[in-house]
Amino acid sequence: MDIESEWRDTRPAYHLIFTRMLLGAIANWQRVYHEVYAHLQPGGWFEQVEIDWTPRCRDGTLPPNSALEQWAHELASAMHDAGRPITVDTAHIQAMLSHAGFVDFNEQIIEVGYNGWPEGHGREIGRWFNLGLCEGIHALTIGPLTRLRGWNYSQVDELINRVKEEIRNRKHHVVCHL
Repeated sequence: MDIESEWRDTRPAYHLIFTRMLLGAIANWQRVYHEVYAHLQPGGWFEQVEIDWTPRCRDGTLPPNSALEQWAHELASAMHDAGRPITVDTAHIQAMLSHAGFVDFNEQIIEVGYNGWPEGHGREIGRWFNLGLCEGIHALTIGPLTRLRGWNYSQVDELINRVKEEIRNRKHHVVCHL
């Protein structure tokens, strides 16, 4: 089923509707939220999990003008211009949810290290996050930067390689929000 198309079933049938990492894929979130609300049974739950790729570094260990910051900015800018924003905007999301009929919101922000620098359980999470991003960054980046920004493949590959180098360096204490 295409989540952006009209949902065929017209009755509220679900106790839980869950989405993950659809920012950048959906052009009309307001419509999706209306469909979700219409198809939840009374008392049902909607859960949306997204990654805000914006790099955050509190201790200054990420170099100024880093490739990671450039990548996050270029990707967010391209997707915004395409009408499929990838940036998490909590106030806007909650306004759309409210307009769709939702009344009770709970936002939980989890800081995730771009690599395994955090202590304790965060180290393991960061290692897995780093592996996933290193494996998926090309697929996440190539279309927006070549089709929407006019970059050539070698420019994108160069940026991606610099990003991977930075996020593999555990001296860079950088997180993003999940």
